[in-house]
Amino acid sequence: MGLRLGLLLGVSALFAVILHLSPGALPQPLSLLERYQDHLLLVHAKPEAGPQVVLIDIDESSLAQLGRWPWARSRMADLLDALLLDYGVAHVGLDVVFPEPADAEGDDRLHAWAKAGKVTLAQVFQMDAGDGLRVGQLQGGAPIAGPSFPAATGFIGNHAGLSGAGCVGHISPLLDQDGMARRVPLMIRYQDRNYPALAMAMLGCWLDGAGEAAWQKSGYGWRMRPINVSPGIWQTDADGLYRLPYQHGVSSWIAVPAADVLSGRVPADMLHGRLVLVGSTALGVGDFVATPHGARTPGLMLHAEMLLQALGELERPSPPPVPVWALVMLWSLVVMLTLGLWWLNRPFQAHVLLLLGLVALIAALEAGALRADIRWLALLSSGTVLLLLAVLLDWYVSQRYARQLYALFRDYLPKELIRQLVDRNDPSVLRAQERTITALFVDIHGFTTMAEVLRTDELVATTRKVLGELTHSVLQSNGTLDKYMGDALFAYWGAPLDCPSHADQALDAARDMLRRIHDYNREHPERPISIRIGIQSGLAIVGDLGTDFRRSYTAIGDVVNVAQRLEKLAAEYPGGVLIGAGAQERLTRHACSYCADVKLKGRQGHMAVYIPDFAIYRAYS
Repeated sequence: MGLRLGLLLGVSALFAVILHLSPGALPQPLSLLERYQDHLLLVHAKPEAGPQVVLIDIDESSLAQLGRWPWARSRMADLLDALLLDYGVAHVGLDVVFPEPADAEGDDRLHAWAKAGKVTLAQVFQMDAGDGLRVGQLQGGAPIAGPSFPAATGFIGNHAGLSGAGCVGHISPLLDQDGMARRVPLMIRYQDRNYPALAMAMLGCWLDGAGEAAWQKSGYGWRMRPINVSPGIWQTDADGLYRLPYQHGVSSWIAVPAADVLSGRVPADMLHGRLVLVGSTALGVGDFVATPHGARTPGLMLHAEMLLQALGELERPSPPPVPVWALVMLWSLVVMLTLGLWWLNRPFQAHVLLLLGLVALIAALEAGALRADIRWLALLSSGTVLLLLAVLLDWYVSQRYARQLYALFRDYLPKELIRQLVDRNDPSVLRAQERTITALFVDIHGFTTMAEVLRTDELVATTRKVLGELTHSVLQSNGTLDKYMGDALFAYWGAPLDCPSHADQALDAARDMLRRIHDYNREHPERPISIRIGIQSGLAIVGDLGTDFRRSYTAIGDVVNVAQRLEKLAAEYPGGVLIGAGAQERLTRHACSYCADVKLKGRQGHMAVYIPDFAIYRAYS
């Protein structure tokens, strides 16, 4: 145990060194680390954002005062006039796209501000596969050398009347697999040109041309800096993705309603000389994304975080390089001393020394004034995650097994049976194996005739209602719902959990189905329906018989085929329920009566079939 703990600590320190010396070098292998970093972001969020960046919000109150969206372009131009002329803001970024022309006078004024380099316009890229959108015109792209930026398949740009703008940036975040927006492509490639993000374009225009992007290799990632400005201000991974620091919550930002700006109610010192982002948080107007700060975070926050982070980096002096040899020597000394303590059978002291060495390593890295962005969270969390890995491995495996079972069986089994499967913790239940089961097929009799006389919506509603009632019967008798087949249902008992009374449980379900259909017909006397049921017991192959494209826990074999053929034949006998000899022999709680010897399609010889007494009673009552 001591050696394993020591090795984990050593790997933790190595992981920390690599993260700091080569930011972005390693992928984040566990979603647990991502979520832990999200949690730390919330814990360390700052209560107030700096005053350098101000949000102008076209909020619900502004729409109530000035009219619903979209506003006339002249009103948007009035807003820019107020910001740039009356309040003297440094630069305006519009988190709004104008793909179609509107009132010409307003469009001309917007174009004038954009062409003068005082306003950065927005455009959106389509990042998924398929036929790409091509709305409006793209602007601002350049063939810049650097990372292999994410490629777009389409775009929504501004209309031709706003072409020639000096500053245009995209507002297209990339979502992780859990739907969270943690990273932003600083540039997006479309065809043979690269297009900067809104914050990046704003910064370049505000720096009066000094913001032209130059990319420098940094470890396994890239660092962008504006020409003639040092140091680098945005560190990306190898794919050109910048991880947003999210240092502020939604309520931390200075947000001013657009109506207050137009009416002149905002104090001048609140806006003068600031970088301003104009967007909307109004329902149906603003764009929202999921972030660590909430499922509905305004998109404005993403651009504001990028701008504020860049401004902080521009004001910070260049950090001195951390000597790699010093870190190597430090950790080598700690490891040698630890090995000596192990040799002397002092495991506790060895563990304490390793922990102190890890703390010293972290302190040395931080003292080296390396970047204090999101990677310091990965540094601190790496030690914790690796130390707990030995303890959490069994838990992780069991949870993954539980998730697999739930994902596979949630549409087949009642929740109680799924919990029993999870408690058994037996992965072999998913493997295809031979089991004795009782199969049941039930079909809505006369469905074709019903489909001819009912409207489509009535047919759909009726089918859903009836199949829902039949499904309740299966699940409350602890059956496994295999599939729906149009107006038919296939279920079985005896797998994935063993059950000696699976034949009786199948007949419990059949009896309940007849009762439910009887109640349904009393409620809908104008359109009565009937069902036919076939039941048989025997050997079948049961398990996960799906493919790489779709998983499916199902049963196949002769018993399934026989039950389906008995269901077809059941319409010819009173009660509408036929039971094969295999099921009848296993019954202990239900009485059945011999019906006939029948020849089933595809089978040699004849087979004895039975009718349960409750079906006969219902047929003649």
